[in-house]
Amino acid sequence: MNPAPPTPTPNPPLMRALTGPAVLTTLGVLLTLDYLESINFGRTWPVLLIVFGLCKMLEFVSARRA
Repeated sequence: MNPAPPTPTPNPPLMRALTGPAVLTTLGVLLTLDYLESINFGRTWPVLLIVFGLCKMLEFVSARRA
């Protein structure tokens, strides 16, 4: 009788753990730039969506390799 193959983890813990800090760091940088009046946050908030999307893409790619 053959043992069942191990089930892959649905989301790699490392990439999942890095998504929140990456988004919060980006938010902090954007708000600091807004506070220093060098860049208006109203124009730069889409950067948060880009960072979140990149993290999700990296999470997906690393899950497929696992």
